[in-house]
Amino acid sequence: ASVRRGHPSVTAAAAWQQAELARWQEQARKARGGSQQLQVAPLKAKGLPAAWRGIRIDIQERKGNRILVYAYAQRQPGGPAVGWIARLDTVPDRFSRVLPVFGEMLRQVRGVQ
Repeated sequence: ASVRRGHPSVTAAAAWQQAELARWQEQARKARGGSQQLQVAPLKAKGLPAAWRGIRIDIQERKGNRILVYAYAQRQPGGPAVGWIARLDTVPDRFSRVLPVFGEMLRQVRGVQ
């Protein structure tokens, strides 16, 4: 898992989520029939702290399946807004165990609104 500060699109988390869903759904559409299949959905709110919005991408490949989660929140500690982007890459068998740890990691980001 990783968290980066200063994501270039400093937008509201809900708007980010909708834009990312559309982008990944288009990639999933283009990948149909290829060696990699994608299923894209919003990440359920109970998996993330309140300020964060996320998407879940289930990837099916010949070499194995993975789950990617991207999450976004905005930080505004009295200055200009800063976007935060987080990424989790795991296998389906571990997903239910690592998602709460990922959520706890995101709770530690200071000043996120």
